[in-house]
Amino acid sequence: MKNIPFYKTIKSSVSRSRIAAGGILLLGAAALAAVAVNPSPPKLPWRAPTVNVGNNPVTSVVDQATHTVYVANVADETVSVITATGAIPQTHPAVHRSRR
Repeated sequence: MKNIPFYKTIKSSVSRSRIAAGGILLLGAAALAAVAVNPSPPKLPWRAPTVNVGNNPVTSVVDQATHTVYVANVADETVSVITATGAIPQTHPAVHRSRR
């Protein structure tokens, strides 16, 4: 009887598909285990604050020196100013300058 190594007895196309199937099963089992251990994401002890600004806010700029956020509201052409003190944001009309 001839002594043939085991890895030469398996067709490469069959072994690749078995490896792919085994990998998919392993990932599926890992995902199932993760859901079974922790079915819902952890809840934070605080809520992220939300601030109402004008209509259709498209961009914001932060002034780190004064801890102020400026939000441009396109629909009503205003700028909302939010300060770090937690005060209600103030909305100011936008100033249009003609371009020459």
